[in-house]
Amino acid sequence: MLGNGSSGMAAELWGGRTADGTVLVAGRSNGYAQQQWYFDDAGNGLVRIRSAVSGKCLQPGGAPAAGMWIAQQPCAGGSAAQQWKISSRDGAVTVSDPSGGFALAVSNRPYYGDWLLELQRADGRPAQVWTARKAA
Repeated sequence: MLGNGSSGMAAELWGGRTADGTVLVAGRSNGYAQQQWYFDDAGNGLVRIRSAVSGKCLQPGGAPAAGMWIAQQPCAGGSAAQQWKISSRDGAVTVSDPSGGFALAVSNRPYYGDWLLELQRADGRPAQVWTARKAA
């Protein structure tokens, strides 16, 4: 599970859906499969983040930029769009695009009862800090 440091919510696929293009949201931590992730080695110190519920990988909806939403798509081994940089410090992690310029964060945009996750300019704000933990 990826728990957000500022909100206490967990990164999850909206509604536990398995369809291509399902967006990533922050929901109440419950440990269900839609909140469980595999981190697969993508080479060069990067990872692919794969959903336990769908087997699909996370990628931005377009070029990495502030405000860009994240969705799942079928995993494509060499796809640069599905590569993420994980930085660890003091027991917490930051998930960012390969350049490190844009970090995964909880947005202030509601999405059907949850909060949309998006990329924000990486600056270490609490909304960009995550803890990775095993589901209970």
